[in-house]
Amino acid sequence: MLREQIERLIKYERRDCKTNDATLFDLILEHARVQQRFHSQAGGRTTPQPRAQAPQQQPKRTQKSAKPSHPAGVKKVRAPPRDGCLVCRGPHWLDECPTATSEQRADALAKLRAAKNARQESVQSKAVLATARPNMVRVNGMVEIPYVPDSGADRTMISRSVVASLAEFSPDLKLSKLEAPVAVYLADGRRIECREKATVALELVTAAGPVHMRDVECLVLDSDVEELLLGNDAMKSLGIDVERMIEQLAGASLLDEEKDEFPVGDELVPPNSGEDGVLDQLVDEALPNGMPGEHVDRLRSLVHEHGDVFRERLGDDPPALVEPLKVTLADDAVPFRCKPRKYAPLQSAFLREYTAELEKRGFIRKNNAAKWACAAVPVRKPGSQTEFRITIDYRPVNKVTVPIAGAMPNLAVVSSSVRGAKCFAKFDMIKGFWQPPLDVDSQELMSFMTEDTVYTPTRVPQGAVDSAIHFQMQMQDAMAPMLQRNALVWVDDVIIFAPTVEEFLQALKEFFIILRDRRLKLSAAKSSLFQLEALWCGKLISGSGVRHDPERVDALSALPVPSTVAELQYFVCASNWLHDSLPDYARVVAPLQERLGLERKRIGRRNKNALNVAVTLTKAEVTSYNEVKTLIKASVPLVFPSPTSELVVITDASLTGWSIVVTEVQAWDDSLPVDKQQHRMVLCKGGTFKDSQLNWAIVEKEAFPIVKACTDLEYLLQRERGFKLFCDHANLIYIFAPHVELKKHVRDRLQRWAMRLCGLRFTIEHVAGETNVWADIVSRWKKSQVEFVQPRSEREANLDRQCCGHWLTKTSDFLP
Repeated sequence: MLREQIERLIKYERRDCKTNDATLFDLILEHARVQQRFHSQAGGRTTPQPRAQAPQQQPKRTQKSAKPSHPAGVKKVRAPPRDGCLVCRGPHWLDECPTATSEQRADALAKLRAAKNARQESVQSKAVLATARPNMVRVNGMVEIPYVPDSGADRTMISRSVVASLAEFSPDLKLSKLEAPVAVYLADGRRIECREKATVALELVTAAGPVHMRDVECLVLDSDVEELLLGNDAMKSLGIDVERMIEQLAGASLLDEEKDEFPVGDELVPPNSGEDGVLDQLVDEALPNGMPGEHVDRLRSLVHEHGDVFRERLGDDPPALVEPLKVTLADDAVPFRCKPRKYAPLQSAFLREYTAELEKRGFIRKNNAAKWACAAVPVRKPGSQTEFRITIDYRPVNKVTVPIAGAMPNLAVVSSSVRGAKCFAKFDMIKGFWQPPLDVDSQELMSFMTEDTVYTPTRVPQGAVDSAIHFQMQMQDAMAPMLQRNALVWVDDVIIFAPTVEEFLQALKEFFIILRDRRLKLSAAKSSLFQLEALWCGKLISGSGVRHDPERVDALSALPVPSTVAELQYFVCASNWLHDSLPDYARVVAPLQERLGLERKRIGRRNKNALNVAVTLTKAEVTSYNEVKTLIKASVPLVFPSPTSELVVITDASLTGWSIVVTEVQAWDDSLPVDKQQHRMVLCKGGTFKDSQLNWAIVEKEAFPIVKACTDLEYLLQRERGFKLFCDHANLIYIFAPHVELKKHVRDRLQRWAMRLCGLRFTIEHVAGETNVWADIVSRWKKSQVEFVQPRSEREANLDRQCCGHWLTKTSDFLP
């Protein structure tokens, strides 16, 4: 039984014992002692001693006492019971009660025995079990009872009935009196004084796993409740946020709870084209998604005609007809061969089974003579304790690889090509990295080692430095006839779009033909044949514009205040993904970004485990956190500007920040001021001045967002109609207007910035500060927050008062 228990512990909990003999010895010794004590005590309770031994034991007890405590013939006076008489509650024992009758004594003894038996049945000995049950606590490795995390309790408490039952299994229980009684107020308002404390070892079991706590002092509560109250003293000793309760005991983080978004092809079955039932289901889903009913039959016929491009699982299909990945090494590259690794039994079994299947499919081949070999790393799948996926540690090869000179598409640029589209389809390449071939000369470089042998892949491996960019380039090459016109590609994520259903069906047919010719396969489970808007790269794209996924927005808005540095980093990075549609984001998120930078600098490492340390946000940072969530809830949809509309760029700056707002006005009315026009948001940007930028003159700070907009947003502003540039600093008109000669006294920095604007068609117009509503909101804050820079002249002081002397919050006049 001990052997089975130790094997279970090593397999699921104490994997460190596989490589550390000393740790293994301590584990075996600990549980052997527990079992020996348990069986010895159990035998002592159940096996009656022979009567003949009774006289022999009496002299031993009397010999231990040097002198008797009472003279011979005098009856020993017993101390009164702690809870008093069972009948009258007086300070005497039941058999000495002067008022109790024989029937009352018998009833009281019967109730006492029944309560003791019920208590023993409710408390179970779990000394021989490998792990306790969830929401249970094992005390001293012997007794298992329920526990309740109580953030309202300052001390951990255990009931008297549990202590009494625990003493039966653990005679060495550490029980001591308190120096002064501790008053405890129960939930029903009762007041109980605790006079004793017990020092125990606890093993708390949560959904994330067991947590061991040793030498925990528990107040002994005079109660019959069969549970342990885990107080703030125990939780804080582990660095647990009592507001989030027991979920943090095992260090779980937000990133651990995410669903698995990056499958890597660890399930292989025989190849099969999309079955009729799966294809029909895809077509049936198109109708409720908005496809006109008269076109459903044509869509069904088209899908069945090209059903061979769909797969439910990737089998032993031949490699795609694309250019193989060729890896180029640096001139000083030296072959690397890792040392054999030791794997857990479950991992070893998975690697043997999985590599055998890959070898059977022709994806890998044995190559023990390979000069290169990186380590195979089985990673547990989310939500499973026994299932794994294979990853390869290609870092040694990546360090000596010359990267491919490729580029990923700019999402903001390519997504504008869907303007005016009404029909969308979304597809995902099934196990995309397994489809393209790997160049023969590069295969040995990507070899990996298990505990059995060395394998060399024949397909592009995931994790190599060139894998993603190579896949993107091959997909762009295959989809070249349709790119920008009817298709967008981001690695293995493809959307097809068209302005009419007729054109959409033609585009689908062209897409399927390309896939068949290139032997590329789609995932039937992740495909959608018709949508009115498509979720692509985390954003919902339609013909009218871009908006963020409501599920992502709701999830971010519902996040609690971060309790670890990793959670803070997760929130800052996730919210930054939405910043183009969040006015005033740069100012609001600045305290969180500053705190994150300080924490990462203090820790020194940025991986998930290193950042999973507790952090407590200040009141100002919590306010900033809540303001960011408010911005996320009110995120603004973005539109694609029309070539015939008027594009408006509004910039503003204050002492410590700047903002850019780009809008579209479809019907510009010259008789109306800019704030009365019908604007639609294209995007917004903002930022704060840092370091030496804080010492710039006001004219330089006002110029910066203009140059920033014309440089970073050139893909939007380089247009035949040009654009209108509005700012609230009159001097800039004389500096940047193309039709005005540059002033000789302008600083070199402004002259360089002005030269960057050459080639753009624009007109700068001045807007009074009280009119520049929206941009002022983005960049301005109260005077109390403007304290980084002091004006360097009276003129600059006047300009500063003009620039930052107001605080506007009204936006309804600016937007329809």
